[in-house]
This record gives sequence, structure tokens and C-alpha cells, in this order.
Amino acid sequence: KNEKMANTLDNNLVEVKPDDPFSAIIFKTIVDPFLGTINVFKVISGSIEQGQDVYVPNIDQTIKINLLFTLMGKMQFPAQRLNAGDIGMFSKINLETGFTLCDPKRKIVFDKVKIPLPTMYLAIEPEQKKDEDKMSQALAKMLLEDPSLEIKRNSETAQLLIGGQGLTE
Repeated sequence: KNEKMANTLDNNLVEVKPDDPFSAIIFKTIVDPFLGTINVFKVISGSIEQGQDVYVPNIDQTIKINLLFTLMGKMQFPAQRLNAGDIGMFSKINLETGFTLCDPKRKIVFDKVKIPLPTMYLAIEPEQKKDEDKMSQALAKMLLEDPSLEIKRNSETAQLLIGGQGLTE
């Protein structure tokens, strides 16, 4: 069964089939120092071509996708067209993980993936006071790439805490 459920903008539930007009969901965001923000998406229905206008209901805007790519490991390959079931990416457009892309003539929105709450928190601080800006920029990029992370300040200890699903060594 290849159907997926989505909501119209007036909150009616609709079934989305692979041969319906274009729709996709962004499932990964990567911040690359050379390319900027890279959004990786799965085409749920229809197809998308380079230069096509798509509607983003999460921000109520229509945007033009100038360059499409496919990924194979770290290698990027230009793509003229992607069809239902394909995984693709575009860069230099600041969208977030979980955003829906769709045909402007059929405005639908997919439910965002439910992200689990952090289970562990660690206090973090820069080695030197002058590195606070660098740390803030790095944390902002991490939050964009991983929606399961959380940054908060403990009001009792005034410590900056980063929360996530676990630790890596």
C-alpha cells in the first residue's frame, strides 16, 4: 500500500497516492559550510523538476526549486526530475525538517514526525568567554540538523544545558 494521509489547509483528511500531483516531505536538514542549508526530501506523489515552483504550507510561501540533486554517500548528482518514491535534495533554501512541499494547485500538509523528548541533559560552557558566539552558532546549526536536541538554561544553576537521546564517546 503506497498511500499516505495528509490534511488539506481546511483540515480535511485526504489520501495521497503516488500518481497524485506533486507532494514531498523534508526528512533531513544538513548544514554544509560550503553549500549552506541542504534539505533532503522524499517525493510522496507526482514528480518535481528543476525550476519548478512548490508550495510550502508550513510557512505559507511558494518557492522555486532551482537545483535538484540526488545523493549517493557523500556524492551529489544533479537531477532534472524526481518521481514518487525518489529521495532528493536541494540547497540554499532555509526550510526545516518535517516541512511539506506540494503542488500550488493542491495544497496539502503532512503531519510532522513526532520527535521524542530528550532523555539526558549535560551542562555545556565555552572554554573561554570569547568563544560564546562560536558556541551559539554551532548550537544553532546542531538544532537545525537534529530536531530531537534541546537547548535550555537551568534557572536555578544558570547553566546552559543540551538535551538529547543519549551520549556518544
